[in-house]
Amino acid sequence: MDEFKNDSLKVISISLDKKYNEYIKSISKEMQKEENWIQLWDQGGFESEFSTFFNLSAIPKFVIVNKEGIILESDSIRPSNTKINALLENYLSK
Repeated sequence: MDEFKNDSLKVISISLDKKYNEYIKSISKEMQKEENWIQLWDQGGFESEFSTFFNLSAIPKFVIVNKEGIILESDSIRPSNTKINALLENYLSK
């Protein structure tokens, strides 16, 4: 996904850790420095509004949202999947 750094792609991670200290420990130093990787914390865990909206029962979950805020895929493939680049290229070309 590095080839998309200059495009309009942003990665957002939302932690569902109940405790703030656990959330902070989970973020690597590389992730903290990454401009295209936004880190958020939802202290409500699986009972939060976010979790309820996406019907989360397990994590991680990958969602693709366009820059207008429209959900393109609510249950996307993992970023490590070899098909992710083609999928993102398809969405970015629209």
